[in-house]
Amino acid sequence: MGVEENLLLEEEEEGHDEQLNRCETAYKTKNASTTAVFEYGWVLTRDEDVDKVNEGIKLLKALQYEVKSTRGHALLAISQAYFRLGEYNSARKHAHMLIKLYPRTDPERNENLKKAIELHKKIRSEVQHRGMKFFGMIWVVGVAMAVGFIAYRNRNS
Repeated sequence: MGVEENLLLEEEEEGHDEQLNRCETAYKTKNASTTAVFEYGWVLTRDEDVDKVNEGIKLLKALQYEVKSTRGHALLAISQAYFRLGEYNSARKHAHMLIKLYPRTDPERNENLKKAIELHKKIRSEVQHRGMKFFGMIWVVGVAMAVGFIAYRNRNS
């Protein structure tokens, strides 16, 4: 089982708030381990409060450059957090960074690469869906304006 799966299982067993409190306590101890920093950042990105999510993103961004062993997991969590916030360009950018990151010899390649590719597809689908909705709304407004203009013109003739 991977790092993300373990954290998701803990979240399910403990509840988000309890997991957040536990990870925050571990994070705030003197000389917190990189694992504690990663877990706290990851838990923050799963919160409902946008400020906490952004704080988690900042922690994970800093950590990804300091610790190679958690870089892939941090990029995946960052990308997922941006997706939940609706910041699709940032989500796609970090998913793409993750896809490019893993060399063929990395044992975690399959797990995180599959998740990154799946997330990248999900982002692309959401962006296309929103684009089609926008185009549809513009079309409806255009038709309504044309009908209104014709009615106005006929009324004044």
